[in-house]
Amino acid sequence: MVFKRRKQRLTTKGWEVPVATARFTDVRFADDVLLYARSLEDAKSMLAVLLEEFQAVGLQLNASKTKILTTAAVESPPGTCKVEWVSGRCIHVLSHADSHKYLGRALNLSKERATAAVKARIAAAWHQFQKRRGIFMCQHVHANLRIKLFNSTVLPVMLYSLSSLTLKPMHHSMLRGARTKMLGSMAGWRRAEGESWPETMHRMRARVAGLQSSVASPCVSETIFSLKWGLARRLFGSTQNQKWAPLLLQLPSAHTRSRGRPPLQWLDDIDKFCAAAGEASLEDALKKPELKQKYVDYCINGLH
Repeated sequence: MVFKRRKQRLTTKGWEVPVATARFTDVRFADDVLLYARSLEDAKSMLAVLLEEFQAVGLQLNASKTKILTTAAVESPPGTCKVEWVSGRCIHVLSHADSHKYLGRALNLSKERATAAVKARIAAAWHQFQKRRGIFMCQHVHANLRIKLFNSTVLPVMLYSLSSLTLKPMHHSMLRGARTKMLGSMAGWRRAEGESWPETMHRMRARVAGLQSSVASPCVSETIFSLKWGLARRLFGSTQNQKWAPLLLQLPSAHTRSRGRPPLQWLDDIDKFCAAAGEASLEDALKKPELKQKYVDYCINGLH
């Protein structure tokens, strides 16, 4: 009811953001709301309207958890944060280079937002690894059990939400490198007396490979591409015209992209695979389960 009345007020003032053939204002998940506006003043006005509707039904806004993210540079004295006052509440304004954690993901509006998100997931994975370091490093616990614990506690944290990002080969390399370092710690780092560094590294790689082969451990990149295919299937279902997600993905083509937009789009690799596989349309390809593994193999080969 609150958002229905708010939607009517925003429509009359023309504050929606045009997306494809529809008008877009917000996304909601549980008690979290993400507003979209074309300018800082529009965002403040939209937030003020939302506060009025909240107060009408006895709800309050947590100003300390509310942030305004902008694609523009924010000027503020060193060591300070820019703020805006909205209906008597102090709201922090974050620039395009700043990150904010939302639903477990680091939101960033800069060109390097994918890199920032990957770094945040790697840091979260290391945090989980350190919490269980005593078990992972214990040589008295069988390697199979340690790998199973790693795959069920650390790896999911590292890969969380990454299937929804437009990742480059460098990002996959960062993830594989972090996973290899963790497995190297689990294998145990010991250098024999009089051993050269190339010999040590060769022996350590063999130990890490043996640790991975002890239990079926999923490849980081394969898991991401597999999850991405599944996400694409959910987004482009039979009722796609009634969903917002497909409309949001209908961005301008490569030759018309505005300055500052990432050079890659989320669907680029899926579109290329469908063209290489001779599929007439994306929707038809996603309905064929047998193409999932072929898509994963296609993307993995493209990383090398």
